[in-house]
This record gives sequence, C-alpha cells and structure tokens, in this order.
Amino acid sequence: LLNTNYDNTITSQVNFTIEENLINLLGDLNYDGDVNVVDVVILVNFALLISTPNANQFISADINDDNSINVIDVVQLINIILSDVIIEKINDSNGYSYECYPKADNMFPVVLYNHGGLGESVGGDLLNTCFSLAQNGYLAKSEKREETISLEGHLDEVMSSLNHLKNHEKADGERIGV
Repeated sequence: LLNTNYDNTITSQVNFTIEENLINLLGDLNYDGDVNVVDVVILVNFALLISTPNANQFISADINDDNSINVIDVVQLINIILSDVIIEKINDSNGYSYECYPKADNMFPVVLYNHGGLGESVGGDLLNTCFSLAQNGYLAKSEKREETISLEGHLDEVMSSLNHLKNHEKADGERIGV
C-alpha cells in the first residue's frame, strides 16, 4: 500500500491470495455465463481458423472432446442451445466430468452416473449421458472413476460427488439416483 498523502512511501504491507474458480460452461466462449448464438459465431471463427482460441476457450469449444474444433462441435453446440440445457465441463485428474441440468429456475431430481474404465476404454458416453438426463429434467453428473483396477477409494469418490450434487442450488435432495 502506498501513502499517497505526502511522500509515496510504503506504510504497510498486506499479503493476500486470489484464487480463480471459473465454472467452465461447455460452449461459453465469451465467458458471459450464457451459451447462445454469440458463442456459435465465435466457435465458427475457431473452426474456420479465422481466430485462435485461448487454452480455456479450446476446452470449452471442443464439445466432443476429440482435440479438434470443427463443424461437429458447431452442430453439437447448436443442439445444446436448442435443448435449453446447461453443461459444465469439469477437469478431473483422469479426464473430464460433466454436470448438466435444464436451463430453468426449478429444483431437479439428482442422478449421479459414475462409470469406470481404464485408459481409452470407458464403459459409457459421459457427455451424452449427462446431456440426455438434463434434457429429461434431471440435475446430473457424469464422471469417470479413477483408473485403478482395485476399487479402493471408489466409494469415497462416489459419496463425495453425491454430497456435492445434493448440495447443488438446483438439487431436489429428496429425489436421488446413482
């Protein structure tokens, strides 16, 4: 802090930390908290190489998670917008999880889809399972369990995710499915 009254000398020091905790809405490329036609225009510009996404935009723009931004991502983004569903893409230690819910001011029954798999072998489509559940009126989380052969720790992971969902602002905590 500077003493601006007289001689610009430092009169005290304050230490603090700023943490950035962004919710990564899938397809929200201008970070306005809404996924709409503006984001489609930005995505088309990325797909046509007219502009280049930053690292966070790339994660949010690569809808199908194939490490490429192309017309398939554009079509999927339009489908998300027309479906009135919000999809949060959550970076996990073993890939991505998704949290999805209808774009409405309601409370929704909760579904946790926690699936296993090793390497590229995942026993289900995490994104589209989450998306389909949200289209049908659920607050859903689709996540891949840790990549271990032993199931040790997996129940703790499931319980942690379930507690998170039960405390979500859109959750009807009385109606839960796993």
